[in-house]
Amino acid sequence: MGTLHIPVLESGNAVWDKAFELACGDFSGNIIPYCAGLLKEKVPVICAGEQYRTPWTRDAAFNTWYAGAILAPETAKNTLLSVLTEQNHKIMIDEDSGQYWDMVIWAWGAWNYYLATMDRDFLQIALPAIENTLENCIRNERDPADGLFRGGACFQDGISGYPDQFISDKNESGILCCLKDSPRHEWLAKQGHGLPCKALSSNCLYLLAGQCTAEMRKILNLPENKELTLFTEKLLCSIRKRFWNGEKGRFRYLIDVFDPKDRQEGLGIAFAVLAGVADPEMLRRQMSNLFLTPHGLPCVWPEYERYSVMRKALIRGESFDYYARHSGSVWPQVNAAFVSALSDSGYRKEALREMDLLANKAFRDGMFFELYHPETGLPDGGLQEWGTEGIIHWKSCRRQTWAATGYIHMVLKTLFGMKFTPDGITVQPLLPDGCGCMRIRDLHLQSGNFEITVRRTKDNEKSSELPFRLKSGRNEVVVK
Repeated sequence: MGTLHIPVLESGNAVWDKAFELACGDFSGNIIPYCAGLLKEKVPVICAGEQYRTPWTRDAAFNTWYAGAILAPETAKNTLLSVLTEQNHKIMIDEDSGQYWDMVIWAWGAWNYYLATMDRDFLQIALPAIENTLENCIRNERDPADGLFRGGACFQDGISGYPDQFISDKNESGILCCLKDSPRHEWLAKQGHGLPCKALSSNCLYLLAGQCTAEMRKILNLPENKELTLFTEKLLCSIRKRFWNGEKGRFRYLIDVFDPKDRQEGLGIAFAVLAGVADPEMLRRQMSNLFLTPHGLPCVWPEYERYSVMRKALIRGESFDYYARHSGSVWPQVNAAFVSALSDSGYRKEALREMDLLANKAFRDGMFFELYHPETGLPDGGLQEWGTEGIIHWKSCRRQTWAATGYIHMVLKTLFGMKFTPDGITVQPLLPDGCGCMRIRDLHLQSGNFEITVRRTKDNEKSSELPFRLKSGRNEVVVK
C-alpha cells in the first residue's frame, strides 16, 4: 500500500476537529486495490465511496484536488492513471470511467496533484492525455457557432438535474438515456454524442483544462501550444458572452435548452471563479444574487418543478418533504469547490459558513454522506425517475470520499488560506473569533512535512506578513 499521511487539526473547535478526523478516516477506508486504465497490476486507488467501489474520472479529479495528493500522493497518482486509456497509440482520458462531457476535469485534478507533489515526471503523461482529449472533444462536441461545448453539467449525470425535455421515453434516471429513444429526437445535436445543452460548469472545465496545459508546458520547458492558447482565449470570451446575465447579475446554468427558468449552478459558479471567467465585479454581483439553503449552497436552484409537485405525495407521517436529487439538494463536493473559489477571492466568512455546516453534519452522523436535504440537513438521496416506478426516493450513500476530502480542503482553504503554486505554498490564515490559537500537524506537502501554528499577536508584537510562505518543518504565523 502507498504511504498514507494523516494530518491532525487542533482548531479549538471540537466539532471541526472531530469532523476532520472523521474525514481522514472515511478517506482511508475508501482506498482499495484496483487495476484499470494505464495501471499494469492491482495497486491502491481512491474509490468513489463505501458504496461505489471503483474510481470514476470526476471523483478521481475531485479527490486528488481536495486532499488525496496530500494524504496519499502515490495512491492519488494511481487513481488518476486508472482512468486513462490508450487509443490509436495516444493516451486519452477514458470516458468509460464516467461521462464524456466533464471528463476534462481530470486536467484540474492532474494539475493540482502536481502542485501538491512537484512530481514533474507525471506531467509527461498528463500533458499529452489532456491535449489529446481536448483535441477530440473540440472536434466532436464543440459548437462552431459559439465555440461552446455541448453536454451535461459537471457530475450531473442524473435526469433530476435537467428539464423535462431530456426525460427518456422509458423514464430512466440518466441524462444520456434520451439518446437511445426511438425514433431519435429531432432536437438532438447531429454531431458528437447528441446532447444539445451547454452547461456553465463543464465549459469552465474545458477552459481550466486549456489553462492547465499552458502551465504544464512551462514547467516542462516546452514551446507554447498556440492553437490551445487561442482556444482558451476564445472560450473565455464565449462563456462570458453566453452564460453571464448582466441584467440579473448572475451566471446561467444551462443554455440551448427548453427551460422556462434561469437556474443557479453551484459548481458552475465555483469553476467560473477558478477559471477567471468571473472578474471581481461579476463575483460581487453574483454573490449578492446568490441563493443559499439553510444547509449550504445547493447543486442547482431552483429544483425542477416536477419534483416539487411530486414530493408532496411522498410525505409519510412526520417525514420531511423530499427535494430533487440533482437540483435542490446539497452535495458536499459542490460546496467544497465553492469554498475554494470564495477563499481565493476574499469571501472567507461565506466560505467558513459552508465549512461549519458540513462539519456539523459529519459530527452528528459520525461520517460523511453523499448528499443532504437542503432544509433539514439530514442525509437524503432526493427524488429522481426510476423507470416504470416513476419518481422515487433515492438513498444518500455513506462515507462518500469526495465529501470527506472536500471537508479537508475546506479546512485548508478557509482556516489556513492555503494556496499552492509552482513556486511554493503560502497561507493567509483566518483565526475564528474566540480562538487564540490553531494548529495543523503532519501535513505532507511538496515532499516536505509541515506543521502550521497560527496565534494572535501579543502586546506590541508585529503580526506576520501575509500571505505567509511556508517552509518545511514548523511554521508559526502571528495574526491580529
